[in-house]
Amino acid sequence: MQYPAGVADAYVVGDKIALTTRHLTTQGLPIGSGEIIMATLSDLNLGLKLSAALARSRRSVPHPATAAEWRALVTPILKALKLRSEREIYRKAACVEVKCDGSMLRLTAMQPAKNFSGYVGRPDLVKDLPADAIEEIVSAFIDFVNRARSV
Repeated sequence: MQYPAGVADAYVVGDKIALTTRHLTTQGLPIGSGEIIMATLSDLNLGLKLSAALARSRRSVPHPATAAEWRALVTPILKALKLRSEREIYRKAACVEVKCDGSMLRLTAMQPAKNFSGYVGRPDLVKDLPADAIEEIVSAFIDFVNRARSV
């Protein structure tokens, strides 16, 4: 499967959403960008902010080489959501993955991995929508956040 044109992850704690763009490294590993776009679940510009996060997605970014470079990708999420550790992200934040290939957008609700070392997609909570159906995307996104919280 080819890497989508745009990929973003939304981490949600309470009403706060930290949107982070995902890039593909030169070694083929998808990673967060470290850049955060903040929103809230009631944000009237949520659709535009999702689009902006997707538009920043890149391929062939340098692969992090040091622990400090890896930490630099996670630290902005921690600060934005007032969390102390990466493990706390997986314990406290609901997560929705957003992928766009240009004409279609796919939302996938995520759940923490069994050992809280990351997220895995929930096959029962995947929805494909036309990329230009902004109101429907935002509605489905909020629904998926609420359902991801119920894990």
